[in-house]
Amino acid sequence: FVGNLPKEYINTETTVVHEIKGTFLPNNIQDISLSPDKLKIFYLFNSNENTLGTILNLTNNKKSQIFNSQFNEWLSWWGSSNVITLTTKPSANIPGLTYTIDTLGKNFTKILNDIEGLTPLASSNNKLIIYSDDNLALNLYHTDTKTSDSLSLRTLPEKCVWNKTNDAIYCSI
Repeated sequence: FVGNLPKEYINTETTVVHEIKGTFLPNNIQDISLSPDKLKIFYLFNSNENTLGTILNLTNNKKSQIFNSQFNEWLSWWGSSNVITLTTKPSANIPGLTYTIDTLGKNFTKILNDIEGLTPLASSNNKLIIYSDDNLALNLYHTDTKTSDSLSLRTLPEKCVWNKTNDAIYCSI
């Protein structure tokens, strides 16, 4: 269930009964991401043999399905207002894939592929992606030129964060 909690005030008595308004989510949610403006969520859930991706607008509870895949091992990250990154769950023995999908569901674009142990972290403007492989080698991918640079560091992107201007990353190593 996703809903808004009513405001409560400390040390005040109230006789007003507050109602929690919201919407129920489907069973079997595998992954969920919050939009940067915190007004929408994107969630992945299994339905029969497919994985479906749906956007829920938290202000009006409207849902729109934008993704459908027969593959069911996805992770999502909603880094920019109109682009969601989808990556296969990492494995040291299976090549991973990263795609972007626009929030209207019209463009599904392959970004990275055939990288064993792939774990990415896109910048909020989606121009740069740091990613590591099964050896924890950290790389920087440029989405405009489709080239990668080695950062000569060994860590996971999950231990990194982009700065607000997307021109620097800070990593725990």
